Amino acid sequence: MVVVGAGLVGTLAAIYLARRGYRVEVFDRRDDPRGRDEARGRSINLTLCRRGFAALEEVGVGDPVRKLAVAVTGRRIHDPTGTVADQPYGNRGEAIHSISRNDLNRLLIDLGEERFGIAFSFGREFAGLDLAAATVRLRERASERVEVREFSRLVAADGAFSGVRRQLVGEGLAEHSEVFLDQAYRELRLPPAADGAWALAPGALHVWPRGHYMLIGFPNPDFTFTCALHLPYEGEPSIASVAEESDLIDLFARFFPDALPLLPDLARDYFAARPEAMVTVRSWPWAIAGRVVLLGDAAHAVYPSYGQGANCGFEGCRALDASLARHRDDWLRALAEYQAERKRHADAIADLSEEHFHELRDRVGDPRFLLRKRIERRVAELLGDDYQPLYSLISFTLLPYCDAVARERRQRPLIDRLLAVEGIKDRLDSDEFDRLLDLYGKEQRC
Repeated sequence: MVVVGAGLVGTLAAIYLARRGYRVEVFDRRDDPRGRDEARGRSINLTLCRRGFAALEEVGVGDPVRKLAVAVTGRRIHDPTGTVADQPYGNRGEAIHSISRNDLNRLLIDLGEERFGIAFSFGREFAGLDLAAATVRLRERASERVEVREFSRLVAADGAFSGVRRQLVGEGLAEHSEVFLDQAYRELRLPPAADGAWALAPGALHVWPRGHYMLIGFPNPDFTFTCALHLPYEGEPSIASVAEESDLIDLFARFFPDALPLLPDLARDYFAARPEAMVTVRSWPWAIAGRVVLLGDAAHAVYPSYGQGANCGFEGCRALDASLARHRDDWLRALAEYQAERKRHADAIADLSEEHFHELRDRVGDPRFLLRKRIERRVAELLGDDYQPLYSLISFTLLPYCDAVARERRQRPLIDRLLAVEGIKDRLDSDEFDRLLDLYGKEQRC
């Protein structure tokens, strides 16, 4: 069994397969991430929610992962004047977990080697696939030597720009689309305060929304924050308009003045790496001839805004394992079931991730949007499990993505009715709100 890609999804998929008794080899074009400090500026932190942890806990790694993460219970919104406002994610103290992608990757690779005997080979990039012969060509980057390996099954988890997927598309065996956002991000590091403590509140994801651009900060266990500055490619301000250090300092002084003193290495970090593009990938089919399967971003990359890329990929590993179990490792039947079921959910979270990006960037500071969120939280508080906002359904339940979207659409008219009531902001905590909710709730049920 060959896995191409030793990133998060490829490594977790290898663990699931090894747990089923398969002998698994994993190949990756990168150097071993455990042997050096992974290059910064290449990946913002990710957030894990219940979906991701459900997959991790099944292979016994949930608690070790939590030790590398910081629990985040909501957003802290920074307006241009420096005023902050908190937006909790849930009504019951629910949290997502901020974690370094590289730290999580190292932990999973160690687990795969030590507990499951998986063989990892780094510095070997995908160079071609022969489906008829069931062989894969791998090029050793250091020597350019190409080796040919046979496989019984091949799992392609080689990312949004998957070489395996591109060959399948080129041979007419699959199709795909790539939609790039008109923005990119650069990673910045916000160090601890002078006394070694947090420079910002640690239990929050910090957002500086400014219309068509924004800054986001993710807390780390070492009291630092990994920040991502999102800018459009063109316009003012933009990546094109920030040509030198003075442009960058001016941008922060004007639009992120409270963040500027907290970023002593701002210019060095910003100019150290190229901007990272954001892309949505949709492909079909994910499985070819019962021998090759695309997983994670290779099949369905999404914008990082909803924090669901890794969670969706991990959930996919768990779903594939469940299909193999149901069909007693009949790969042809298991893969057919897996892709038929997961495709629609992957498309749904891709749509939501695009919508959520614009929500984060453009709307989280808008008073009417904030009022709507307050109403949603109040309704959830009063109705309990009978009402859950979309974000809670996505992040704190295992309800399939399409089902979560469908439920939110059924709930939306109730919130629309309440939001339209004159003076509703002043009635949120009154008995009158309870009566309105009871009235409108009964109408909706009817």
